Amino acid sequence: CFYYQLQAIIANTRGHTEYSIMQTTRLYLQENVSAIVGPPFSCKEEAGIAHILDRMMISYVSSIILLLLVIQ
Repeated sequence: CFYYQLQAIIANTRGHTEYSIMQTTRLYLQENVSAIVGPPFSCKEEAGIAHILDRMMISYVSSIILLLLVIQ
């Protein structure tokens, strides 16, 4: 029997790329996370950090969210 413990650490980036890059780096280096879920928008830079540090990253953008952002 295997037992795993998951802990969620929330890092609200408020949709700002610069802050998201800082938070992504902090989570990987200081918190030693195994994977990041998000950010929910563009994640090109964050994915680059995950690649360099050989860590997983899961991100999803809904076309409905993108449509709502364009309308606003």
